[in-house]
Amino acid sequence: MLARTDTTDTPGNFPVELTGARNLLAQLDDADLITMRAEIDRMIAARAAELRRQLAALGKAGSAARSPRAGRKVPPKYRGPNGETWAGRGAQPKWLAQLIAQGRTADEFRISEG
Repeated sequence: MLARTDTTDTPGNFPVELTGARNLLAQLDDADLITMRAEIDRMIAARAAELRRQLAALGKAGSAARSPRAGRKVPPKYRGPNGETWAGRGAQPKWLAQLIAQGRTADEFRISEG
């Protein structure tokens, strides 16, 4: 179809430059353009199907690696003076960090078990 003179490709495998592409396309009649369009559509559909297969495979692998405890709600371990709560997971909340900076301790806000 179209002759490439520059063989440098971008990461998506798209040609950087097609010499005279505009002139070559202008010389094609409607039937040739329709045939070219159908071929391009087939190529895109095949690539999309391959990407869907890869995504499905990644989805299966990703779900198998997930911990059974991931995303579970846990009861709060700390309660602030204004009713704020924190389960003790993740980053320390601002309200607790501010109270600690004022000289208080996290244990003062620990919720007693039972």
